[in-house]
Amino acid sequence: MNIKAKLAGVFGLNAAVWLPLLLGLAGLLACAWGCYAWLAPQWGQPLAALTTGIGLLLVAAGLSAWLHRQVTPPAPPTAEEAPSTAGDSLPAYRTEEVLEWARAHPRAVLVAGGIAGLLVASSPALRRAAGQALGPAATKAGSKVVSQLLD
Repeated sequence: MNIKAKLAGVFGLNAAVWLPLLLGLAGLLACAWGCYAWLAPQWGQPLAALTTGIGLLLVAAGLSAWLHRQVTPPAPPTAEEAPSTAGDSLPAYRTEEVLEWARAHPRAVLVAGGIAGLLVASSPALRRAAGQALGPAATKAGSKVVSQLLD
């Protein structure tokens, strides 16, 4: 077992994603503070703050452009690889009816989702049932994400 797999097992998916993200953000903010501290005595505090803020905005725009660059879409999965979803069990006409109703009543969908979230969050039995129902698919997706991030 390599060190990446051991770290992923120790920290779990949540820490494996958030720790590098927060460390990178802390490093970026430390660099920005260093630039501000270097510029403030020479240019004055307002101009140094403005320059540092514009620099951070340019870094954010550059990262956003880099993340949203045009990439070739992945090939669609074959019939054997296609994941099974809850929508596969419903007839196509029924699925369209449900989607049309949901698009026509967004507030009702929001309220229903909020109530369902509160119920699952407050009830250990519902949380356990949801974990058992979604567990294998979530574990498979989580392991794919971890392997993609760490490799």
